[in-house]
Amino acid sequence: MLTLSRRPGERLLIGGDIEIFVVSIVGGAVKLAIRAPRHVRVLRDELDRSPSPSERDPADAPSAQGG
Repeated sequence: MLTLSRRPGERLLIGGDIEIFVVSIVGGAVKLAIRAPRHVRVLRDELDRSPSPSERDPADAPSAQGG
């Protein structure tokens, strides 16, 4: 893993076609802008993870009685 320090206005380059810009840093929040080709999937980590069966809420499971 690569760890870098960047300031607002600075950017990172990944390959020849992905740019990550530091837009702002306020308190502990960092705002990033990402420019990537349309075929590159850019997704927040928490949206990419599916809950395992043990993490799912039993209330969301289909009823065994069909109700």
